[in-house]
Amino acid sequence: MTQLEQAITTNPLTVSSDTNVAEAILQMSAARASCSLKDDDDIDSDSNLLISETRSSCVIIVEGTKLLGIFTERDVVHLSANGYQLAETKISEVIAQPVITLRKSDFTDIFAALTLLQSHHIRHLPIVDDYDQLIGLVTHESLRQLLHPVDLLRSQKRKISNL
Repeated sequence: MTQLEQAITTNPLTVSSDTNVAEAILQMSAARASCSLKDDDDIDSDSNLLISETRSSCVIIVEGTKLLGIFTERDVVHLSANGYQLAETKISEVIAQPVITLRKSDFTDIFAALTLLQSHHIRHLPIVDDYDQLIGLVTHESLRQLLHPVDLLRSQKRKISNL
């Protein structure tokens, strides 16, 4: 597994388009509840916690192998604030579309993903294969785990050279 592949959560929560919003929220909540407590002696605990947090912060809407949309914690807040009847609302009616994705074959540089996240003001980026089938999901946090100080310097150098 390459270093970039380590940032991909390969088993994000998925639901079908006919799932109601309340059920999707319930799945997100159940994933959060299953997060294990961090053990400082466990080297893998940070990555396990990160995967659990990523899984619980959104659901991906798929129909068969087709990626239709994404539903995030931000969407939950928006719908709740606007008085939606969550149990009667199908997730297909409220998902973010079009879905911004990144092909795994194009995920050759951490900055490709960061640029998409920043330019579209999103927190979750589905990774797809060459047939647009879902492989996994990356977030700012999963990418941050991979960054080293030299990467930040490269990022600043790119920004300056683009001026």
